[in-house]
Amino acid sequence: MCTDVTKGNYFSAVKLPRANTRWRSKTGKSQSCDKFTSNGITHSDFICCLLLIFQFTEIMFVDHQTGNKIYFKRLVNQSITAADNYGKNAGTYGKWNSMGANNAYDYQLLICHTSFYAGFFVSGHTQNCYKDCNSWCGDGNSPYFRTASSDKRYLGVAFNTNGHRPLSNRLISVGLR
Repeated sequence: MCTDVTKGNYFSAVKLPRANTRWRSKTGKSQSCDKFTSNGITHSDFICCLLLIFQFTEIMFVDHQTGNKIYFKRLVNQSITAADNYGKNAGTYGKWNSMGANNAYDYQLLICHTSFYAGFFVSGHTQNCYKDCNSWCGDGNSPYFRTASSDKRYLGVAFNTNGHRPLSNRLISVGLR
């Protein structure tokens, strides 16, 4: 857990402040990302700090049950950070190309931390509708790449299958580049 010193807000590695924010580590010391190696911060604080500054244009999902890997690349060659784009409508990030999923779709990305869904979520852009963290446009057709929702209607993990329904659990990883 990190603390935004300027606002006193708490956030986890999924829910992050802006990249230029100083933060307070678990040890209570006020930190900034430019000093993470000399301050001896914890591993979780390092990850939190990394997500504040790490810019990416690609996201990859790995299904550890099958070994399949599928990644998505932004159509616009401009990087984003998780911190600056957390909780925004998928249209904020534009459309993404798939490398390994159904090419009939352009894809969209959500970075969420709500009571309904938390995590990275990629799915097809359908019906000219960009998804929100709490509203998935009724998309019962396109492939989803997501972890489990807290809503019983969307339990389980989706990897290259429609996830607008309950699914079984499985282990997946998400990577950013």
